[in-house]
Amino acid sequence: MISNISIQTNLYFWHMKTIVATVCFVLFLSCKNEDFIKVDAEIIAHNELQAIDLREVDSYPMFKACDEMSSKENQQTCFAREMHKWLKPYLDTISVNFVNPDTIQMYLSVDEKGKLIQDSIHLKENALKDRFLEAFNNPPQLYPAQKRGVPVKVSFQMPIIITPN
Repeated sequence: MISNISIQTNLYFWHMKTIVATVCFVLFLSCKNEDFIKVDAEIIAHNELQAIDLREVDSYPMFKACDEMSSKENQQTCFAREMHKWLKPYLDTISVNFVNPDTIQMYLSVDEKGKLIQDSIHLKENALKDRFLEAFNNPPQLYPAQKRGVPVKVSFQMPIIITPN
């Protein structure tokens, strides 16, 4: 009776060893499948950078009055409207006689912290240029533009049309 139990136990362990060895062998062969290719992290990063359109942002810079959950078009419209509201008091105080309508090209940036920066301004009258620079001594605080959830610096051109009175 004891030898019968011993034989059954040995047979049981032999079956278990065979099953474990078979599973290990199958796993070993399946890991050698050529579908698994090791890809370098730099290659993945390079491919991701190629897929990102760096000329577009996911959300535009925003004033506090703008809704961050609205569409990009609405964000852009709100930004332009609020920028106009902010600049209008400065523009209303300018008294220069123009014979013909003129367009001032202002180049602005909003940095990663939401600071509004006047990069350059193209106009004929230096007195006007000084008045525009005054406006940027105390610029409004904005929420920065975002690309993939990361604040980014954006630059844009803002034409201002001046019409004679």
